[in-house]
Amino acid sequence: MSGNIPTHARHLRLLAVLEALLAERSVTGAARRLHLSQPATSAALAQLRNLFADPLLVRSGREMLLTPRAQALLPDLQETMQAAGRLFASRAALPPARMQRHFHLAVSDAVGQVIIPALVSQLAAQAPGITLRLGNAPAELPDAALADASLDMVIAHYERAAPGLRSTTLVRHPLVVVARQGHPLVKGRITARQFASLPQVTIFPHAAGIQEALQSLYARTGQEFRLAASVQNLSVAAGIVARSDAVALLSEPAARLYAAAWHLQVLALPAGLALPLVPVRAFWHERSQHDAASAWLRRQLVAVCADPNPA
Repeated sequence: MSGNIPTHARHLRLLAVLEALLAERSVTGAARRLHLSQPATSAALAQLRNLFADPLLVRSGREMLLTPRAQALLPDLQETMQAAGRLFASRAALPPARMQRHFHLAVSDAVGQVIIPALVSQLAAQAPGITLRLGNAPAELPDAALADASLDMVIAHYERAAPGLRSTTLVRHPLVVVARQGHPLVKGRITARQFASLPQVTIFPHAAGIQEALQSLYARTGQEFRLAASVQNLSVAAGIVARSDAVALLSEPAARLYAAAWHLQVLALPAGLALPLVPVRAFWHERSQHDAASAWLRRQLVAVCADPNPA
């Protein structure tokens, strides 16, 4: 046994040798069972005898017999080795149907409306033992909550991860314009000048590049920006648009979701207004990177987002 190995690790290895020796009642048999040389096994037995201040195995004719001390050690030894076996076996991923976990997620309003229902449906079908607690994602990435394990994952439109965090882009959604049905100016399509002349309901936080593109549009059309309201909740935005002449930019899946309930028109972006796709990103702490249940949950998120028509 190397002197560089910590004491507790050396003792655990010696317990494995002791288990084999007491089961085989033979140095040769224990060496074969452990894939060790006979001299190494004999040396381990000598260390064990020294540690326990007992011969442990004594020769009686052609047999080796357990001493009373060795007999007394057996129950605790077996329990210890079984516990160690379970500890190392826990590294193997359980099938999803047997996973029992509770995850705390913070999600943006759009994610909560569009993605989470399909994810919960997936969990119910494949991993009913996994449950989610959902909260609202704040305006800024809550990296401290991820670091102290208050949150397991955040799914929103943040641009980049803080040090110590991992992230992946789940999907990128196009933006569309929503206006109420029966709008006096907007009837099935909208021009850049019409869009710039109407009051706006803005959703915060804005994805990167949108503010700059809108400022360019207002400069080209000579219009002044008119703010009707700035909100974080999509249903609030949809309700304001439905009861006013304001318009709003929503991700296309969210717009389709609200169109029927709020009697909204869903319109393509006007010519001359090129907006970037809005990324939906998942963020988690480095400690969860190799956790089997966390990794499985992330794969389900990717699968849900890849399906354009989730059940």
